[in-house]
Amino acid sequence: MDVLQKYKTFIVILFKWIVWGGVIGVTIGSITAFLLTTNDFLGDVRQANFWLIFFLPLGGIAIGYIYMKYGMNSGNDAAKGNNLIIDGIHGKAKVLRRMGPIVYLGTFLTVFFGGSTGREGAAIQMGGSIA
Repeated sequence: MDVLQKYKTFIVILFKWIVWGGVIGVTIGSITAFLLTTNDFLGDVRQANFWLIFFLPLGGIAIGYIYMKYGMNSGNDAAKGNNLIIDGIHGKAKVLRRMGPIVYLGTFLTVFFGGSTGREGAAIQMGGSIA
């Protein structure tokens, strides 16, 4: 019976992780889809309004301020980006929930004012802050 009990425990734990993985996967996938849709929309808005590019330096200053105030100086260096996520996976750092909105806002402002930003890095950082 001891072997049977081990298998039952294994199945229960496996089922729990499958459910949690599904919930987290759907949540992160939905947020990533929202990010990509927003990026496409903002790219179209920026192309229709070429003059927005002149405000790109102000957008950069705003992004820097947000990262300095709510990222680096908050006890969690959100400016490390994907390295912070990797450290969090290895248990060397704690990834705060606020990293997701900070990354989203930074990506939003960058694309809106005509800057270029990677979609994958932002999606990984937002997903890592949720998971």
